[in-house]
Amino acid sequence: FESSSAQLQAQIERFKREKDQLQAYIEQQESEVKADMANKGQKVGSLTTRVAELEEKLGASDEALARMKAAAERKHAELQQKATESLEEAAGQLDLERKEAAAKQEALEKRVTEMAAKLESTESSLAQQLEIARSAANTAATVAEQQVHEARSLLVEK
Repeated sequence: FESSSAQLQAQIERFKREKDQLQAYIEQQESEVKADMANKGQKVGSLTTRVAELEEKLGASDEALARMKAAAERKHAELQQKATESLEEAAGQLDLERKEAAAKQEALEKRVTEMAAKLESTESSLAQQLEIARSAANTAATVAEQQVHEARSLLVEK
């Protein structure tokens, strides 16, 4: 029983460690996505600043300004589209990973609950068996005492 209990306790501890590792993994993924989003935002901001500088330099030529502005707007839109797609993909992946981690965590918690219930059931069963054994031992001791008493009584009579 002690070995089984120790094994169950070790499994419970292992499940807790796995749960903590999954939580750390989720937090790491969230941090990485936030850093990636900030980096993409800086890139978009940098491109916007560069477009503004080009527009100032080409201000003398309306035709050149229109061409450069159109080209810059197209590029900006493409980058924004790519950034949006990348962020949506990353968010989708993170959401999928969160769902998987939540499912794993739920399964682990269910397993821990099952193990705890089994442990409790085992402890209860052992306690009952111990009580039965005690009762049998007490009964045997009482019978033995009666037999000793009867034997002494027979010896005294003889």
